[in-house]
Amino acid sequence: MHFGEWTFDVQRRALSRNGEPVKLTKAEYELLVALSSYPNQVLSRERILNMISHRVDAPNDRTIDVLIRRMRAKMEMDPKNPQIFVTVHGEGYMFAGD
Repeated sequence: MHFGEWTFDVQRRALSRNGEPVKLTKAEYELLVALSSYPNQVLSRERILNMISHRVDAPNDRTIDVLIRRMRAKMEMDPKNPQIFVTVHGEGYMFAGD
């Protein structure tokens, strides 16, 4: 899967930006798989948590917020103005990587 400067190879569990590998934790990888499986669709925290909770240690309602913050720090040009991991207030998060 390609979006912008990014390449995400789900089979190899590899993320790279312009060919440079970016390390992901298991939880970050699972979050990226979950969100990128439903591009441009808003997913609630609860739905995302259900999609990844069987693979993440001790999940809770803030787990998703923490993971989103970490992914924004790694992938967004400006984490305070996200273009890939978009917050839809009152609803959840959307993967907007094109």
